Amino acid sequence: MISGIGSLTTNLSEYIDGILQKYVVQLPSYLKDTTNLLQALGTFQWKDSYHWVTIDVATLYSNIIHSLGLEAINKDLRSNPCMPKTQCLFVLTSIKFILEHNYFTFQDKIFLQRKGTAMGTKFATSYANLFMGHFKSSMGLLSHPKIHFYKCYIDNIILIWEGKTEDLLCFLKELNTNYIIKAVIIFAGRTTSPTAKCVVYREIVQIRKH
Repeated sequence: MISGIGSLTTNLSEYIDGILQKYVVQLPSYLKDTTNLLQALGTFQWKDSYHWVTIDVATLYSNIIHSLGLEAINKDLRSNPCMPKTQCLFVLTSIKFILEHNYFTFQDKIFLQRKGTAMGTKFATSYANLFMGHFKSSMGLLSHPKIHFYKCYIDNIILIWEGKTEDLLCFLKELNTNYIIKAVIIFAGRTTSPTAKCVVYREIVQIRKH
C-alpha cells in the first residue's frame, strides 16, 4: 500500500479530487456519515424477513484495475453535459498519469505500483467511491429484488436483504466469482433496534481504521 503523500503528483491529485467530489455526492448509494445513515433509515419500514448486512470490500484501493477505474470515471464525467470534452480528456489523462507514476522506495530499491491507487494520494477516496458506484450499477444492486436498502461508505457496504441467509451467501459468492473485487460479510442478522443500527455502522467505521 503506497502513501503517495508529498509525491510529484500531489498537487495534480488534489486538483482532480476537487473535480471528482461533486460526482461522488450525487451517487444514489453515497453515505456521508452516521447521521446521514440514520436519516436515510428514518422512514424505512422493517419486516421480520429482513436481514441487516454489512460487507467489506477487501483491499479496494490496491485492487482497482486502472482500465476499469478510468472507465468508471469516464462514465461519470460524460454524464455532465456542462463539462467540455477537453477538460474531460485532461481529467482522464491526469488520473492515468497519477496511477502509472506511483513510485516508492524500499531497502534502497525503487518500485512502481502496477495496480490500484496509492491510498494516501488526495483523489484516491473519490476515485474508489466512483468505482464502487459503477460496480453497484453494473451488478444491478439498487434494483435487486431482495435488496431493499443499499448504501456505501467507500469500501464498506450496508444493505437490507430480504430472504434466506443461504441465498445471501450465494449472492456474495457470485460477486466474488464474477468480479474483480472481493467482498467479505462482516455482519448479518435481524434486528429492529435503533441502537443496533448505530452499532452496525460503527463497525463499518472501525474497519476503515485498520
